[in-house]
Amino acid sequence: MKRIISKILILTILTLIISYNISCEPKQDENMPQFDKCQVCGYIYDPEKGDPDSGIEPGTPFEELPEDWVCPECGVGKDEFEKVEILEKENTLLKERLTYQRTSWIKRLFKR
Repeated sequence: MKRIISKILILTILTLIISYNISCEPKQDENMPQFDKCQVCGYIYDPEKGDPDSGIEPGTPFEELPEDWVCPECGVGKDEFEKVEILEKENTLLKERLTYQRTSWIKRLFKR
C-alpha cells in the first residue's frame, strides 16, 4: 500500500512541475518570426518549408498562398489560420515531448 501511495505522490509532483514549466511564458521578442497556425487542427504553416504536396514552393509567405489553398492536415481554408510567434510553436513541441516523457515514466513506474 505504501508503494502505491508513494508512486501516486511522485506522479502528482511530476505533473505539478511539468504544468508549472509549461505555463511559464518566456519574454516576447518583437523580432521573433511569426507563423500561421490552423485553429482547427493545430497545423503550423512554415514559409521556409512551403507545402510541396500542394505545389507551394519553399519561401512562400502565407499571405501569398492562393485563396483556394487549404490546410494539408484537416482541409479548412486560410481564414481558419491565426498568426503565432515561434514561442508558441516551441511550447507545443515541448508539451508533446513532456506528455510523452510523463507517459513513459508512468509505464516504467508501474511496471515494477
